[in-house]
Amino acid sequence: MTNRGMFLTMLWGAVFRRRSRAVMAVVASMVGAATLFCLAAVCIAVPQQMNEEMRAYGA
Repeated sequence: MTNRGMFLTMLWGAVFRRRSRAVMAVVASMVGAATLFCLAAVCIAVPQQMNEEMRAYGA
């Protein structure tokens, strides 16, 4: 068995032995991705909204 095959065997064994840990890792990744998406949306929307409000104000 090659090093890669052994690594995959060990990885699958660890995942199946500790399913709760694998589920927690997936959930943590999803929360991180959602946080990143929301932060990006805010960073894009706020300057545009401020620009529109400043133009409406007359600045």
